[in-house]
Amino acid sequence: MARLGMPRDPKATSSLAVFVIGVDGALRSPSLVEALGQSPFDVHVVEPFWVQPSHWSELTDDVAATLLFGRPLTQGEVGCWFAHRKVYEAASAMGCSWAIVLEDDAGIPACLWDHVSEIIRSLDADEPSIVSLFAQDHPGRSGKGTREEAVIPMSYAPTNTVAYAINRTAMETALASPPRAISTADWPPWSVSVKFYLLANSPVIHEADSVIGTRPDSSSGLRSVRRLAAVLSPKAWSAGQAYFADRRTYLVWAVLIPARKAARRAWTGLAHR
Repeated sequence: MARLGMPRDPKATSSLAVFVIGVDGALRSPSLVEALGQSPFDVHVVEPFWVQPSHWSELTDDVAATLLFGRPLTQGEVGCWFAHRKVYEAASAMGCSWAIVLEDDAGIPACLWDHVSEIIRSLDADEPSIVSLFAQDHPGRSGKGTREEAVIPMSYAPTNTVAYAINRTAMETALASPPRAISTADWPPWSVSVKFYLLANSPVIHEADSVIGTRPDSSSGLRSVRRLAAVLSPKAWSAGQAYFADRRTYLVWAVLIPARKAARRAWTGLAHR
């Protein structure tokens, strides 16, 4: 991990730092490189996590990923999951109250730093919170809030992890979870106990193609069930995902996978009659 430049405000840096996931000296977003040079906070580059196929079973669990996500994870998704975990480990070791996490394909104007103080002022570092900085995210609510709000509560998780702020307690929650990837970085099971927010009028966009590239998604039906369960009963959903964190339960419920596939084939056959 490398540090870029010197902080302009040492006092602010003691509570917040910026972490960029990418190859030091070869960040893909030109605007990101320029904005980092103007950051008033300490900036650290966290190298990507390169997945070794020989260690695959130590890094992820295909059965658990299929049960929770609808399919096994790709090599890029596992690497992305561990890269974000490396950020949480580094920020926690530094004693950060907040961390700004940026993937190196994020397009960021320098004015982003003007909004950081709004996040810290609006939210408590002791309540697990994540603030999406991605301009295309939507809070998922209507008729609530005012235009003066700097940070808006979200009804569901952000669409990706290209740019977000995460506080100390949310990082502790992430690090307390099992250190194996069973879902993508956006967003793992531990995030059900975190409150998500959106930075109003955020200027962050995707400026370069993702390293992960085009990835197969879980079935639309399974995605809908997961989202509905998380909205209607967050506690029950959290408890269910914690239950599946125990490897022994995968074998018990693995029968659901072929059963679901068989039901889908039967339904398809009836639909085409």
